[in-house]
Amino acid sequence: MPPGGRLGVLEYYLEAPHPMTAWIIGQIVKVAPLTSGATLEFPHAGPHMVAIRAHHKFGDSKFALTITLAAGVPRVDFNLEADWLERGTPETGVPMLRVAFPLAIRQAIASFECANGHVTRSTNPKDIPSFTAKLLGQYFSNNAAVDPVPAEVPAQKWMDLTGAHDGTAEPAGATLLNDTKYGHSVNGSTARLTLLRSSYDPDPLPELGHHTIRFALQPHVGAWNASEATRAGYAFNLPFNVVGTGMQAGKLPARKGCAEILTPNIMLSGMKKAEDGGALIVRLYETEGRATTARVKLDECLAAPDAAAVETDVMERPLKTNTAKMAKGTLSVKVLPFSMVTVRIR
Repeated sequence: MPPGGRLGVLEYYLEAPHPMTAWIIGQIVKVAPLTSGATLEFPHAGPHMVAIRAHHKFGDSKFALTITLAAGVPRVDFNLEADWLERGTPETGVPMLRVAFPLAIRQAIASFECANGHVTRSTNPKDIPSFTAKLLGQYFSNNAAVDPVPAEVPAQKWMDLTGAHDGTAEPAGATLLNDTKYGHSVNGSTARLTLLRSSYDPDPLPELGHHTIRFALQPHVGAWNASEATRAGYAFNLPFNVVGTGMQAGKLPARKGCAEILTPNIMLSGMKKAEDGGALIVRLYETEGRATTARVKLDECLAAPDAAAVETDVMERPLKTNTAKMAKGTLSVKVLPFSMVTVRIR
């Protein structure tokens, strides 16, 4: 954190009234960080988990932000319970809620997850192309109260800021994880996530009501790579479920897995039964932009150790060229940078 910086600060914004409010961000006329007036409680103080909860009230809305640290989990978790009752109108403008994460880094590089990969964008808002600017003078007047440089960009499960840090010889940064919100903005070394926004057309009350919003910040030191961020995003979105059961007799070992990805920059996109038979369909994608031979270990409950394997298209039709093969229970297949492959295993 930079000196005086605060992690996960909720920020209220008000946009000036403008056209096409559901699609376009207006000129910001008010910014109010929620940094005072909260009441605090401490729901967890045990050896496994510590947490602090801040209750805020702003306008007609109420917020309960819980910040949690869990033993053995290398991230700060945030859970926001919001009763959002802010209304946007053509007279008052558009209320918006964001959360800010200032980092103590220089020369930051911003990376954002996209479908089956990631994209790097500038941390200077003026460098972010804006569709809004193209609409000026066409769908609305040149002097409409819109932000020509909103600098808000999409991402899925994660975005990352990495740069130089005075306290380390290696690069450092943090990955911002989330499970439901996808509007991000970066200005220098501060990342923001848009949480709620009350546009007024075409829907006059699009966000009104109770919201549960989860996000987290996972810091890292050393060379950053997209595969680690992608796995962190999946871990946050799809946490491991623990189920209690009674003792049972059987021949299975104490530890067993059905499928294991052996190649760090490869992710499993899908695994299913074939549409036209009992074959196994495995779909993989590459996350870091480098050609790779993917290796996936499959248990015999899914496929025989030396079963026939063939690459297919997304319709599960065999391709003319095939690099897939099964050997001793491990599937191998060539994957081009940022590409997806589908394999049918008999």
